[in-house]
Amino acid sequence: MDDILMWITVALLLWQGKRILQFLMFLYYKFQVPEYHFSHKDEIDIQVLRLFEPYEKYLLSQGFEYKYALKHKSMIVGSDIVICRLYYCHEAQGIHAFLETTPYKGSLEPVRLSFDTIYKSKKICTTENGVAHFTPVIPEDIYFYDHYLASWENVLETHIEDRAIDGEKVERQCLDREGLLAYISYSEKMYIDAMVEKNIAIRIKNGYRYRASFALWKFSKKSLEGYHRFSKILKNKAEGPESIEVSTREAQTEGLLMQMEQVHKSRGSNQGKKRWFLISLFAFVVLFSIFGFSFSDVLILLLVLLVHELGHFLAMRYFGYTDTNIFFLPFGAVTTGIKRKRTAFEEYIVSLMGPLPGILIGIGIMVYQAISAHGIIGNESYLDTYAMMSLLINYVNLLPIYPLDGGRILHTLLLLRYPKAQFYFYLIGLLVLVGAMLWMQDPILLIFVAIVALGLKQSYLISELLQTLFKRNEQEDIDADTVASTLMSEKRFYKESLASKAQIAQQALMLVDIVKPSKVLIIFGMGLFLMLLSPPIAITLLGINQIHHTSYDNLNMQNRTGLDKPKPYTRDHLSSTKH
Repeated sequence: MDDILMWITVALLLWQGKRILQFLMFLYYKFQVPEYHFSHKDEIDIQVLRLFEPYEKYLLSQGFEYKYALKHKSMIVGSDIVICRLYYCHEAQGIHAFLETTPYKGSLEPVRLSFDTIYKSKKICTTENGVAHFTPVIPEDIYFYDHYLASWENVLETHIEDRAIDGEKVERQCLDREGLLAYISYSEKMYIDAMVEKNIAIRIKNGYRYRASFALWKFSKKSLEGYHRFSKILKNKAEGPESIEVSTREAQTEGLLMQMEQVHKSRGSNQGKKRWFLISLFAFVVLFSIFGFSFSDVLILLLVLLVHELGHFLAMRYFGYTDTNIFFLPFGAVTTGIKRKRTAFEEYIVSLMGPLPGILIGIGIMVYQAISAHGIIGNESYLDTYAMMSLLINYVNLLPIYPLDGGRILHTLLLLRYPKAQFYFYLIGLLVLVGAMLWMQDPILLIFVAIVALGLKQSYLISELLQTLFKRNEQEDIDADTVASTLMSEKRFYKESLASKAQIAQQALMLVDIVKPSKVLIIFGMGLFLMLLSPPIAITLLGINQIHHTSYDNLNMQNRTGLDKPKPYTRDHLSSTKH
């Protein structure tokens, strides 16, 4: 029964894993209605103006008039992302247009273009494009439309059709400064109040937070399905930069750069990180309890993983990494941090300091137990369990398989300048994991294999990008602008979405930022790595040899004699072995 429950849980994670993660991510964030501030156009960053250029050109050609520019921080509490919004008005038709930057990681388009019509009844008709899946509830006083169009130029045409609602008369007056602020705040407050009413969000001291409810679970599914739907629509229409205007191509490049910048910015407040740590910790304990681990074993496993990740964490902090964070996953835990222009030595030590402390602690406990008269508690003590689990987990992490720590060490020392080799190394590691999973039939390993397999395509695209960059530039000359322009001009990346390109660019930049290792580091680093790997390799070989001899010794004397006594060759034997 336990095995059935365990495999049902694994199947659920593989089937609904993204939805579960999205649900947890919603619980992680707090949000609030932002404060808007007017700004002059000449105060807006040139990068943002280039982003708006093709959209503004289209609006002006359709009779719209530019009115105001506003800036505000992201609705996410703790985020330092600044959003710029431009307001245009077509007074004759009574249509209000809004352009808004979308520098968020994962955005599919660089700018959000929407059209509003305000009726004399004070109700609103809004036409968006590709955002309905992130709108959990539509307030009663808003007619909301999102047709998921491949071209943002068509949004205006559909809005003119959408707003033709029987009984509603259009208010054609443009908004002044005070009216614009009141209108934006009022409409956003209506959406949030509707979320609170539908049990998706709750009010807290300094804003709002998503509520763990069935309504939020349904919203998680809707957001994922809509995101993938819109991503596919944009992907199918992509034919390459020569099929679009130069200004639009430049806007997409600027949007890509804005998303790439987010990888080097903080991912939330310390309070938010603590909350995510606790949520992931709770999910980890529940999952391993379902897998049949006793409560004591789960606690020991947690302690082993915390020691491992604290090694990474402290090494990162020592070398000046920022935004360091630890959180748990279904198959273990992970430590993240940010640093530009890392040396290979720093990367090597950060990777090594995960498994090394756990191995030394495990060996120390076993040595102490061996030299003690009767051990501390006995052969089945918690201390013995900790030592064995610490050695097993940390030695497994030292295996030269990416993305394990051993794979990262090998990657840092030997493969930094060989993009194709990096991909083949990733592929071979995946095949080894698949073989191990089939042999061991371990459900946790199956989850790990599935996650690694999802990154195979991205690993290939990163290797292709790096190979192109290294052919054109020296490593020192490769920056974010170079990576972004290459992604937008190379044919092999045409059909990748903006979010996908941003992920590829971020990973490529992180690899390029590692300074090539010296020969001394390669020799001594590989020597230490192989020395650490030698005990489990030796034990494995001795174990195989012992199993072989034990099997032979257990044969009865008659079979053993038959095996030891050479058989004469006969004509039949020769004929059977001829080929």
